[in-house]
Amino acid sequence: MSYDSNFQEDDISINIKDQNLWKADVSICNSSSKDKVFLLMLTNTNDFKVYPTSGIIKGKSSVSVIVDRLTEEREAGLAVLVKDFTAKDAEGEDCWHCIFENDTSQKHLFPLKIQFHSNRLGNVSPSDSDHNDENGDELCLSCNYNQPIDRAAEDEIPIDHIQQQFISAAEKYIKDVDLITRKEKSLLMEIKETLPQETKRALCMVKDSMQRMHASYAKQLDGKLNELTAVLTRVEHLHEEIVEFKQYEDE
Repeated sequence: MSYDSNFQEDDISINIKDQNLWKADVSICNSSSKDKVFLLMLTNTNDFKVYPTSGIIKGKSSVSVIVDRLTEEREAGLAVLVKDFTAKDAEGEDCWHCIFENDTSQKHLFPLKIQFHSNRLGNVSPSDSDHNDENGDELCLSCNYNQPIDRAAEDEIPIDHIQQQFISAAEKYIKDVDLITRKEKSLLMEIKETLPQETKRALCMVKDSMQRMHASYAKQLDGKLNELTAVLTRVEHLHEEIVEFKQYEDE
């Protein structure tokens, strides 16, 4: 059986970016402009571990998955399932696994084999005579690294939109500051114009109050003067009577 260092079919290409005796870094590339979702399965989850086991591959991008070797077993059978993806596919689903479980159509299966004693990734045909000869295990799914669907990833905000929102917010801030400044200036002018009027009104109130106080005091003073005049008049009358009585005695 021959092995290729790279594997490609349709819009998906798979290759090993880095590998040693205990770890392999596998890159899954999506050359299509459409988003896709992937699901990974291993022949033996007791000997190997892969993470993440599922997720989304954005259009014209790639994802890296790690295959760890846990025991002395050197050969891992890996199956990569890929299907087209739209935001509608994620409605009502909690994880990427669920999308594959509930929709079995339009899936592409890529059977691969990773040998940890070499730096090659092989394409394994289901008809190969030595397929899974050593462990004889069926492909099984490891749920330990099943990732929840990140809703924000489906509605990713473009950078241009963020910049436009920032510019709009800055423009609104400038307008608000300008409006506040104009209101402050208007209020200061109103105070400046109103202050002399209020001062004049206060002076008039003080003047009126003083005039009323003066009038009341003058009235009281007139009353006292009248009383004093009456007393003086009475004294004069008594003096005249005394003078007349003295003259009478002298006579």
